[in-house]
Amino acid sequence: MAMPKYAKSAGLTNGGWFAKKYHTAEELAEAKQKSSKKNYDKHRKHRRFATPGLCTKCGETKPLTEFRKSSASKSGVRPECKECQNKQNLAYYYRNHEARLAWHRADNQTPRRREYQRKYQSKRWRRLRDECASRPRAERCESCGELPKRHSVTVFDHCHATNEFRGWLCDRCNRVLGLCGDSIQVLRGLAAYLENFNAVK
Repeated sequence: MAMPKYAKSAGLTNGGWFAKKYHTAEELAEAKQKSSKKNYDKHRKHRRFATPGLCTKCGETKPLTEFRKSSASKSGVRPECKECQNKQNLAYYYRNHEARLAWHRADNQTPRRREYQRKYQSKRWRRLRDECASRPRAERCESCGELPKRHSVTVFDHCHATNEFRGWLCDRCNRVLGLCGDSIQVLRGLAAYLENFNAVK
């Protein structure tokens, strides 16, 4: 028996039961429609006439409070009880645990995820520092009095010895303190150096 053209286009191999049982494309389409309707009616009947409170997994009758809510069910609850559903979810978790971890490891290396983590950590540290500060964030630098240029907001300044909050500085002043090691002698020496230079002029 020669293979029909529709069978070839559908990817059916020679000798397949589709090609043997149905001779025309109309017969094949009608058979698929009947099969689809039969399966739909089967599942629809199961959902419609399922007994509320009877678990389809363990077969025990339990109060409706032992079933999770479901808008797709006529009774308003799922066909399996919470205990059976928890067991099913736990088995699925352990069965796909390694595959899920491998997917997350690969996804964490993508540029999209790396950018998300960078922004998330930046916002997280800013929020934590705002909570540790003894006063709200200032709009201007508390040292030079200028608006921040590099960053849109002032930065959190703290004592490196005790980790106590000191104030809100612009990025430039904060870097100067860090480079000087928070040394008052170094800062005074720099101020005197500039005053002597200006006096000579």
